[in-house]
Amino acid sequence: MGVKEESYLMCRRDHSVGVHQWKVFSNLDGKLTSSGLAVLTESKQIFVTNVLNTKVIWQLKESLITKESEITAWTVFCKVASPPTVMMAVNGQIVMGRNGTAAQIQNFPWVIPESKGVYVEIQPNWDHSQLALFNSSGQIQIVDCNDYAVLHSISYMHSDSSLDYLWCGNAALCIHSPHQLTFFSKESASYSFPLDEKVFVDVELDGLKVFSKNTLTFFTIVDENLDSVFGVASDRPGGYLYEAVLKLKEKNHTVYDIIKSIRGNLKNAVDQCLYSAAHSYEPELQEQLLEAAKLGKCIERNYDSSHFVAICKEIKVLHTVRMKRVGIPLSFPQLAELKISTLLNRLIELRHWPAAMKLAEYMDIPEEQGIHHVLAHWASTLIDECKKNGYDAVSVDEKVYKKLNNFSTINYANIAEKAYKAGLTELAELLLNREKRKSRQVELLLKISESEKKDHVNQAHLKKAVSIASKSHEPDLIHLVLSHVKVHGKATDVDLLVRKWPQARSLLEESYRDESPKHLEALYRQNDDFVRQALFYIGKAMVANSPFDTEEKKAALKIAQECLNGNRGRDLGYIGLLSDVVNLLTLRNSWDVSDGDGSLREMFVWALVKDIEQANEDSRKVSFLDQLKKAFKISDKQMYIWKIDAYVKNRLFTQLDQLARAKKSPVGYLPFIKALTAHGYTTEAEKLMDKVSVYEEQVKAYLMMDKPLAAAKIAFEKKDGLSLWRIRSKYPNNPELLALVDKYQKAL
Repeated sequence: MGVKEESYLMCRRDHSVGVHQWKVFSNLDGKLTSSGLAVLTESKQIFVTNVLNTKVIWQLKESLITKESEITAWTVFCKVASPPTVMMAVNGQIVMGRNGTAAQIQNFPWVIPESKGVYVEIQPNWDHSQLALFNSSGQIQIVDCNDYAVLHSISYMHSDSSLDYLWCGNAALCIHSPHQLTFFSKESASYSFPLDEKVFVDVELDGLKVFSKNTLTFFTIVDENLDSVFGVASDRPGGYLYEAVLKLKEKNHTVYDIIKSIRGNLKNAVDQCLYSAAHSYEPELQEQLLEAAKLGKCIERNYDSSHFVAICKEIKVLHTVRMKRVGIPLSFPQLAELKISTLLNRLIELRHWPAAMKLAEYMDIPEEQGIHHVLAHWASTLIDECKKNGYDAVSVDEKVYKKLNNFSTINYANIAEKAYKAGLTELAELLLNREKRKSRQVELLLKISESEKKDHVNQAHLKKAVSIASKSHEPDLIHLVLSHVKVHGKATDVDLLVRKWPQARSLLEESYRDESPKHLEALYRQNDDFVRQALFYIGKAMVANSPFDTEEKKAALKIAQECLNGNRGRDLGYIGLLSDVVNLLTLRNSWDVSDGDGSLREMFVWALVKDIEQANEDSRKVSFLDQLKKAFKISDKQMYIWKIDAYVKNRLFTQLDQLARAKKSPVGYLPFIKALTAHGYTTEAEKLMDKVSVYEEQVKAYLMMDKPLAAAKIAFEKKDGLSLWRIRSKYPNNPELLALVDKYQKAL
């Protein structure tokens, strides 16, 4: 509190003028109310900034005002949804202006001529809905800020010794003289309070705080709810309800009659007693008023209990902050304006930690904005004290943990970051170890490692970050660490850091695969990872699809084979498979095959077609199929199945028929039917039905050809009820089939 934030010029440096007066005003900036500042210089110029934080300054264009003009009073006010307006009393005239417009004389009919008196002060009320213009003629004019009409005219005794002119709430005015405070109602009634010593007066939204050397006195207008309950001869329901509770304590039988008389206005009576308690400053009186409100609430069952509880909570909060050990003299309207969250921040600024904790807990403020917020500031203050006075890292860490242990979701990383920024690195590391969220741990470790100058310290923090990220099994977190090291470190640093962590290494390799294949190859060589080296070169050979890359393919496949040979004795499960891949790619490269996906089956189809072409040409070249069979030790049965698929796919029906009728099929004849029907050659499939002799296969074959009637007939002839039921289930929407199956099932 009281710490200088910043300073800036309100006018140009070449203006060698001093500040004559300055005024702070409230300004509605969007949904927030912020403070503005206006300055009147010795040369009669006015500079204004609507919002202090923005430093955007504008100057009022006062072409009507010269150095000889006399500005006797001025102010700045903000109407609802309007920019700030400057009002001045200049040479007995009212002048007004805004940003971007020149100051103009206003010909208001109520302006008092200079011959009768001059305006000595202009004051807006708290919400800037009204202006009070004090004139030396003994008139106070209260003007509406919207239409500038005079609402009230108040008479007073003007004195040149007056120190200040003030609003007391929105319903009264006050003139501060050296020896007294004089209050004026809008009906011209006046009340004077003598002063025995020098005082300072501060304006609040509902009254005035008067500070002397040893005391604080608050002057406010009696709230209408208090007037309803305690006013002389009051006929309001709140007064009757309060009287009823007093009679109830006396056990007087008239309680029932009093309650009955206000039965229709019981809700208003409860509100009047409740708000009277809120506006009261005497605990005993508050207790009586709350008892009255509680009595009325019990009788009026439709009353909103949550509203009652909320007001009671705020009354309890006011009791707490008004106590001497806290010392914040708030009224109920001030608390409503201030909001609980702002009050919490004030308690934090004053370091009333227990009161702030109780407030956050009692008012059910969400943890992040409440208890966690308080504890974070407590820890921050503790760290500042440690930096100033010296500390023992372990004991401070234990102290923080003991205080925060009961709050499982507290953010230790934020506290650790505060300690690190304060130069308490050892304490920061201890606190960071208590953070449960791995992402926050990693982020702070990376931040520390980036700023540390010593290489061994930097590496230690990076290793810890990699370790935490890898153990978390969160790819995004690992990527964050790897990206950081790539940007701020050397390539070798990355390789060494991830060596012990498989998941991190895998993600690093994945990133290198796209960004830097050569770096990936070097990483595999560095780790003696022969299997991955082989895979790398196999992939390189497969990517080279250009017919001009033949030599590059050969070289890549040769290196891949060398890598596999160097891996003998380790990872044996991979060796055979990868060797087959290398052999296949080598054979494919030597045969100059560019079509297909490069699989063994695709190569078989290509070799079969080539052998047929060679047979037609009467060529005596070595069979491609024989080479393929020998190289990969393909069984006769597998060769037979692949031949069926190859003949069907290439529409070689003559060869397919020859294969089916040459000798007994080692796999049966159902694969022929299946391959043909899968490609839509049902007619060709029917030609081979004479080769299908087993009746179960006949049923399956007809179903493959989408001929359920023929399948059902065969099943019926074999008296196979189960097959009939399966056929029926497969075709539930075929009425002809259903009728036939029903007929067969009845016959069985």
